[in-house]
Amino acid sequence: MTLMWIIAAIFYSIMSFNAGLYVWLESRIGVGWSYVIDQSLPMVIAVIFLLQSNLVRPIARTISQHKIQIGILLTAGVIAHGLILRYYFFAEDSSSILTPVTNGAAGFPFHYIINGYPFASFVLSYLLFGTNAWFYNIVSLFWFIFAAVSLYFLVFVISNKKSIALLSSLYFATTPVFLDVFSWQANAQGMPLVLGLHILSFIFLYRYSQKRASIYYLLSLLFFIASVKMGFVRIAGLVFGLFAILWMPAKRKRSIIMRLGESFGIGLVWLGFIGIRLIPGGWSAVLEGVLKKSNVVVASPFRWDIYSERLAYYMAQLVMPNAIGAFPSMRMWIGSLVLNPFIEQYLIYGIGLVSLIGFIIIGFLALFRLKNQHWVTKILVFSVVLILSSMFYVPLYITTKSDLLFFPFYFSRITPPYGPGARYVFAAAVGVSTLFGVGLYWLWGKKGIVFGRVGWIVTLVVLMGNSMVSIQGHRGIVEGISNKERALIDKFFAMVPRDGKPKLIYSVNPVRNALDVNVAGWRWLYGFYRTDELFYSNDVREIRNLIESGIYTKDRFFAFYANPETSVFANISGMARRIFFEKENSIPVPIVFEEAVSETEFTKIDTNGTLYLAKRPMLTSREIGERLLLPTMLEISLGQNILPDVQFPFSDAVIIPKEARVPGQFWWMIKEYAPIAARSIQEILSSFTVLSFQDRLLGEINLDDRIQINRAIQKVDLIRQGIRASVSGLDETDARVRAQSLIDGVFVSDPSPAPDEIFYLGNNNLPIEIILSFAESTDVGRILLNTPKNMVSERMPLEGVVYGSRYGESYVKIGRIGEDTKISWSPNNGGMHAVTVIPGIYRSVKIVITQTPSAPVSLDEIVIEPVSNRQYSPDKIFELAGVNWHYVNDFSIQETLSSLIRYKTMLLAWVCAEDADWSKQNQNQKTLIGGLWHFRSFPLQHGRQTVQTALDCSGSILRKIIVVGSPNPSSLEVYSARIQ
Repeated sequence: MTLMWIIAAIFYSIMSFNAGLYVWLESRIGVGWSYVIDQSLPMVIAVIFLLQSNLVRPIARTISQHKIQIGILLTAGVIAHGLILRYYFFAEDSSSILTPVTNGAAGFPFHYIINGYPFASFVLSYLLFGTNAWFYNIVSLFWFIFAAVSLYFLVFVISNKKSIALLSSLYFATTPVFLDVFSWQANAQGMPLVLGLHILSFIFLYRYSQKRASIYYLLSLLFFIASVKMGFVRIAGLVFGLFAILWMPAKRKRSIIMRLGESFGIGLVWLGFIGIRLIPGGWSAVLEGVLKKSNVVVASPFRWDIYSERLAYYMAQLVMPNAIGAFPSMRMWIGSLVLNPFIEQYLIYGIGLVSLIGFIIIGFLALFRLKNQHWVTKILVFSVVLILSSMFYVPLYITTKSDLLFFPFYFSRITPPYGPGARYVFAAAVGVSTLFGVGLYWLWGKKGIVFGRVGWIVTLVVLMGNSMVSIQGHRGIVEGISNKERALIDKFFAMVPRDGKPKLIYSVNPVRNALDVNVAGWRWLYGFYRTDELFYSNDVREIRNLIESGIYTKDRFFAFYANPETSVFANISGMARRIFFEKENSIPVPIVFEEAVSETEFTKIDTNGTLYLAKRPMLTSREIGERLLLPTMLEISLGQNILPDVQFPFSDAVIIPKEARVPGQFWWMIKEYAPIAARSIQEILSSFTVLSFQDRLLGEINLDDRIQINRAIQKVDLIRQGIRASVSGLDETDARVRAQSLIDGVFVSDPSPAPDEIFYLGNNNLPIEIILSFAESTDVGRILLNTPKNMVSERMPLEGVVYGSRYGESYVKIGRIGEDTKISWSPNNGGMHAVTVIPGIYRSVKIVITQTPSAPVSLDEIVIEPVSNRQYSPDKIFELAGVNWHYVNDFSIQETLSSLIRYKTMLLAWVCAEDADWSKQNQNQKTLIGGLWHFRSFPLQHGRQTVQTALDCSGSILRKIIVVGSPNPSSLEVYSARIQ
């Protein structure tokens, strides 16, 4: 009778693998429930058979005898991985798995991405819990503990020893080697569930090999079918563990024919899934995609050097959590040589290969002693088989960099959700865990008190170390991703109903938020909303066009503000509906300043000589409190008067008191020649070489040179004002990339540009052409091309040609870019070429860059200089300009400075913040809270003038407006200001 059930189960598995049940149900109950029922039916059948068998009471009795051990495992699992309860939807699961479910894609289970993956539990969680991520994570933690408890009973069944079973399962429950399993909620639910089912098949098959009761084989086969059906791709190699159990010596001997028959039944199920589901379903497409991604040609010969590197990397990840490499203290403890990347890459390589050789030796030694049927040899052989049987995942590591040099980076990174740990070693970790338990059992079993103490120390260190690294890895994901995701998306879900009706969503802040940066961008939401239900945009023009189309009604229009840097969220749908649907006009709002007049403040400090610190005039408005959904015009009438009495020598500097009007970091946001900002006079004297300026000015720096430098800068400014830039190969994927930024006079800050900074970045095509057209014929003698520091190694120009045109039509070669034009100085520690060209009067200049080290060219600034500037090197001009700017000891210096365009600019700043962000900013007197502050510079004339500019708060609340005068000692007065 049992044999008939076994045959029926095998035939059922063949039909189940064809997903016929799904096809029949899909048109009746939808994609989601059809998929869950079809995928989980084999598991349900296996559980029903188990409950109907006479094994329920013995199993219940056995479980009750291990309540303490199960409680310890539960506690350890919750401690090490409990932080996953705070995880959120931040991976591609929602877009690639839930979108077909939500939108009824009939071919869902046949898609090669879904085929054979363990996603049934995740889809069921979606159907039951919707957008409540906490319940998903509860399920994930439950299934993980189920897998750990299953492993405990597997080791106990083989060894009949609670201690070794507990040690092995505790290692598995705490190790971080597969930590990124939890980073994808579909994997976090599915992989532990499937692994637990497969371990149950191990347990029942081992019991069958010992007792020869056919019911055990049937149950093993049923749970194996369930695990294959629900997650073949993640546990495919574990089938060899079943074969190992069948062919191990047992007290009840079986003939070779019988073992072949038993193996045939398991193999038929395994091969049946491959033949029915993977090959027709697109397995070849998956393989082709992996090969293309890794730049491996299918027809290329096998290369052991590449495969051995991947194999070593795989084994190193399996035996040593890669997170250990991310702790500098740990790496220092290993030895200072490890910090050398050359040594470190071979250390990882060596650990991996030594581990592989060690596993093979252990397996062979145990294999030769299997005949004694001792449980230790059985576990050793079984463990090594599980480790080696998962080696088919090794080719996946080809998608990483093939050079060993990159191993330390990939091995030590904690970059959620791609580290620490690798989900590809999840199944193999079962084998390592059991080896750990056997090793400690051997250590404890040695005679002598020393070995026992060593055993306890090793146990505590490993388990506590595992838990600490796991906790830190989870915390990194929670703090780096999940918290920000949850802060925005929970409120988004609460704001936007999932009712199937068409809805238009306006993200007023154009800065990319958690929705925009998620996998698949904002279309990630289609995992929870139908594609015909929701459209999202942060483009006001697109929003206006869609509203005018009449598709969306007023009550179906939603708008929100989100600050991605602080996770603050505000639902401003009501205001947006009034503006876009009711055409509500704004009312002028007067802006009142705390003081109407401010002038440069001179503070005398004692050095070796007298020096005055000249704090620029600054006017700050009172609290405004107006929410600005669209750019709003500010009109401000003000006047500047140069002070007749200037205290020489003076320096453009500011001492920031503890209770300042603006945070200290505010002054560093003035991009062009920021003032010296410090908390005290002592800090200025210690951090800035004011005294060295005085010493040098006494003998080294000629006054005429200082005046000439100011005039040289003035010439560059005048040239810049009339330049129009056009480029080829512009990288249009980054909104900050603008051709005109090449000549805006701002060198990008290092190591990366500020959020509001624009720069030039070419695409992959070379050569790149940059044409600079002048307003009128211009004297050109030298061209400076600067690349920011973080892009020098890959994106700095290596070779190129400079052409000039006298009439703006035909071009002739006037210079070249090469190794001889590269100089060792850059204003932002980047890389600079100083190209001396054939002197002439030109209407336009064309720069053709033909080679970079390895990536698209990047430039943050191009400076066109007249011939007269060539008497000074670029670094000399920059150095003396700094001296002039920060040490003015003569009227002639001030006079030439006053002629510079950038010396005659005022800074306009405005702050937009929700209540929570504004409260944090008011409590923080040092740094600027991200996403709140906006800056703009304007030329400032002498006398009265009116400035008009659009203030954009992106839907947030305008709090204050701040006006900072020019560095030129002056008074600044605001006569009136308003926004409308």
